[in-house]
Amino acid sequence: MDKAARKLQRKTTTTVEKVKLQTLKDDVLQLKGIIAHAENITALNVFNMEILRQSSSGNFGSKETLFGWHVDDTDRKDSAVLSVIILLIPTKSSMQIMTKEQIVYEKQGTAIAFPSQLVHRSYYAEDNTIKLCLFFLNTEPSLDFYNKKRVTRNKRVRRQSEDILETLHWYLGEDFTKADTKTL
Repeated sequence: MDKAARKLQRKTTTTVEKVKLQTLKDDVLQLKGIIAHAENITALNVFNMEILRQSSSGNFGSKETLFGWHVDDTDRKDSAVLSVIILLIPTKSSMQIMTKEQIVYEKQGTAIAFPSQLVHRSYYAEDNTIKLCLFFLNTEPSLDFYNKKRVTRNKRVRRQSEDILETLHWYLGEDFTKADTKTL
């Protein structure tokens, strides 16, 4: 990638690292809810986040944020073990994991999760596509096996997730009652 393309890529990619992530979560409650829900589901912690403005045509987004083949556990994301990419705008977009078929973001709110060490690329993005990329790192085990009154992680997480989802207004243009999943 040439110098001009790298500059445009930086201009159309917003990276929020651990230090500023907490402040942003405090300011944007929907983001805080999305991250808390994702952390509850995965039992991992988000330590880095990116907002991508993409476009295959280069109009209203950047072709340079349509990343070629890469892994997410390099540069500022060297601790990443899981990557989750969420389509925020109702546009057409897709990605591909090496040796797999193209994976299409079916609708706004679609999240694709995969191990950060897998080689993958952006495949296509309609003009005005915006995605939220969350990068997770491992957490230390927190179960105390000697405490007889402990609440299992599943019960605790379910309660936390239900509390978050009850108060979170997604504004995605659709009602979601069940999670849409795909097997890689």
